[in-house]
Amino acid sequence: MADEAQQNLRIIVAACALTFLAGLNTGWSGPLIPKIAQINNIELGLAGSMVSITAGGGMLMLMLGKIFCEKLGSRNCLRLAAVIIAAGMVSIAMGPNLQFLALGAFVLGCGTGLNSIASTTSVLMSDTASSASALNKVNLFFGIGALAGPQIAWAGLSSPWSYHAVYIFGAAFALVCALVLKIQKPTARYVAPQEAVKSQIIGEPVLWLYALLLYLYVGLEVSAAAWLFAFLQKYCALDLAMASINMTILWAGLTGGRMISVFLCDRYSSSKITFMGILLSASAFCALALSAHAGVWTLLMVLLLGLGFGPIFPNILAAANEHFKPDTTTTSTVVISSGAIGGITVPMLSNYCFTQIGWQQGMFVLCGLDFTLLILFFFLVKITANRRTNDDRQQPSIPAEEPPAGSGI
Repeated sequence: MADEAQQNLRIIVAACALTFLAGLNTGWSGPLIPKIAQINNIELGLAGSMVSITAGGGMLMLMLGKIFCEKLGSRNCLRLAAVIIAAGMVSIAMGPNLQFLALGAFVLGCGTGLNSIASTTSVLMSDTASSASALNKVNLFFGIGALAGPQIAWAGLSSPWSYHAVYIFGAAFALVCALVLKIQKPTARYVAPQEAVKSQIIGEPVLWLYALLLYLYVGLEVSAAAWLFAFLQKYCALDLAMASINMTILWAGLTGGRMISVFLCDRYSSSKITFMGILLSASAFCALALSAHAGVWTLLMVLLLGLGFGPIFPNILAAANEHFKPDTTTTSTVVISSGAIGGITVPMLSNYCFTQIGWQQGMFVLCGLDFTLLILFFFLVKITANRRTNDDRQQPSIPAEEPPAGSGI
């Protein structure tokens, strides 16, 4: 029992560490891309395409992650993800031209996508406590990584080795995670559910409603990360320093929201916490759209936006996996992949609204999408609650045992 607990602890630590590394990569990509373009004598737009290539690799592995987890086991896939991430970062660090950089970005995306599936299923298998609390703990490290990423980028760019040092550091970090997992004792492989069970899960409208929720949420989060800085400068008339501080506050709020959710999910219903998070973020979007010259008050609005964002992703993902246990790989693949698609398509809509219609109108569109998310989540909670009630009613009652003949009762 002690050995199993130690193995589970190592798995959770590795999942948190790799999620932290994914946050680091998100945080340091922006500052590093201009330097990558300068050193390799390529256009800034081409260097920036590495982000899209990474997303493409992640999307591919999100679709294939379920197959890998069923063949190798989710815990072994976590180790494999760490190795792939390390290989991608080494390729970016050592790449002599754009082709090698693009290849490294694609491989890095594949590792990150596989980690998204493997870490979710591994943690849900290892942590027997609240699923929402467990996933909040893991995703908390993404926010911490996003906060620390720009500082690590600054340290690397200040050194003689520039961006190369940053990606070598990331590769070494990933390999340490792989070694931590390698020394654990082998565990039983993941037993895949029967094909009939999988087909039944895929055909469930509730699963696709969960997927739609994460499609909207991830799209909103990526849109906010991509456009909030420009919105604060163009519409709220903030200077460069204040807009930068607001972006730091956004990630700090998201991290704080997940930290708070870890404690609240052990005490209250995760659906209530998620509902309040969506309501808080939607209200923050609305307040930002109505505050053309709020000055320092935008800090409070952005903080509330981040706090609201915090618990939404891990709580919805946990609720979906709780609903469709034990097939966490199928559930995680469908729901997380839908979120990735949202992260690609919704920012395109935001791009058009902000640049072609207007800054205030674009923020109102994000606000409307967030309130749509709120309505859909309320609808989902009602559906799942009614289904549980009906299932309880359909449970056959156990008849009372008849007394033996002649007992006098």
